[in-house]
Amino acid sequence: MKKTLEQVTRYMTVDRKELVLNVLLQLGYDVSKDLSDDEQDELDGLLEDITSSSADAGWSGFTYYDDTVEFYLDNRKAINAWLSEMAEEIGQPLFDMIRSFGCLNDCKWSDEELGESLYGKIDSSDALTNSFAWFALEETARLFIN
Repeated sequence: MKKTLEQVTRYMTVDRKELVLNVLLQLGYDVSKDLSDDEQDELDGLLEDITSSSADAGWSGFTYYDDTVEFYLDNRKAINAWLSEMAEEIGQPLFDMIRSFGCLNDCKWSDEELGESLYGKIDSSDALTNSFAWFALEETARLFIN
């Protein structure tokens, strides 16, 4: 059963709720306005597709580095907080969790490179910042579907 926006965001911090809304907006859905039944069905189907096929399948607003890097920059604080919380929840060091992302499997990122992308300059690796935006996309979709 899919969850409503209210069910998903009820107990979230303001930053996390804003991030979820920004993910949906980046996908092309302004949920601050009432969606028609058709739009809601379309969004539900899209979120379900994202959870079953992953972010690298190419979703509107999350396909090109220009879009994903900008999205990460605009939402960096909230994405970094979510990454840290998830690593803590699963009992894994943050950098190890990031290295396990499917879209980064063939890459061997150093702690310095990961730290630079998370906390320093963004131009160090578009692949890393892209993966952080994809993380937000996939985790947002899971909130509604699981």
